[in-house]
Amino acid sequence: MKKTRNASVAAAPPTPSPTAVMDQRTQWEWSRGLTGLVAGTTLIVLALFLLGVREYARHGDAIVHDMDRAVGEVAHEQAIRYERAGDIAKAKEYYLLALQGRFDNPGGRPDALMRLGRMLRWHETPEAALPYLRQASVQPDCDLSVFPPLCDALMIARQYDELVRTAQLYLPKATMAKDDELRAQAKYYEGKGLLGQGQKDAALKAFLEAETIKRGGLSACEAGELLYSLGEKEKAKPYLEICAYSSGSGQSEYAAQLLKRMAGGS
Repeated sequence: MKKTRNASVAAAPPTPSPTAVMDQRTQWEWSRGLTGLVAGTTLIVLALFLLGVREYARHGDAIVHDMDRAVGEVAHEQAIRYERAGDIAKAKEYYLLALQGRFDNPGGRPDALMRLGRMLRWHETPEAALPYLRQASVQPDCDLSVFPPLCDALMIARQYDELVRTAQLYLPKATMAKDDELRAQAKYYEGKGLLGQGQKDAALKAFLEAETIKRGGLSACEAGELLYSLGEKEKAKPYLEICAYSSGSGQSEYAAQLLKRMAGGS
C-alpha cells in the first residue's frame, strides 16, 4: 500500500493582481516624476540666481542708486504729510529715513534737513535741532528759509558767537535775493548775538541798521529798550512807540509800559 506524503511544503505566494501591479508602478512613476520636478525647479532657481548675480554685477550701482533715491524722496514726502497731520514721532522717523537715501532734486536733502531741524526746534529742544539746521545751512542748494530757525535755535541755546557768524552769512544771501525783510532780519539776529556777547554799542548799531532797512520789526523793540537802558530816553521813544503800536510782538506790552513811565517823568 502506497503511503501518502504529508511533507510540509510552504505555500507559494499568491500571484499579485493586475490592479496591485498597476498601483505600484503608478507610485514609482509618481515618485520619479516628483524627483525630476524638484531637480528641474532647483536648476531653474539656480539659473535665475546666477542671472541675477550677473545682472547685479553689471548694473548693481544703478539699482542701488534707484532704490536709495526712491527711499529718500518717498520718505521725504511722507514725512511732510505726517508733520502736517501733527504726528511728530512718525514725521521724525521718516525724515531720518529720507536722509539715509539719495535725492534727484538737489534741494531735497537741504529741505529735509531744514524741516527736521525746524520741527525739533519747536517740539523738542534747540540742541536737538541744531545739528540738522547746521547741515542744511551749508548745503549747496540750501534755501534762505533755513536761517530763521537756525538763528532762533542758536539764540535760545545762547550760542552767541555762532549766532553772529551765522547772521553775517545770512545777510549777503538775503541781499543777493533782494529781500529787505530778510536783510533786516539778518541784522536783527546779528544784534541779538552781539548783545549776548555783551557788545551793547555794536548791538545797537545792528538794530538801528535793521530799522533803516525795514521799519516796524523786532529791531525797533530791541533798539528802544537798549536806548532806554542806556539813559537815552528821548532817542528810545520813537522806537518804543513803533514797538508798542506796530510791531505786533510779545515785547509790545513792555514797550508800552516804558512809554508810560516816560510820560510819568520816570
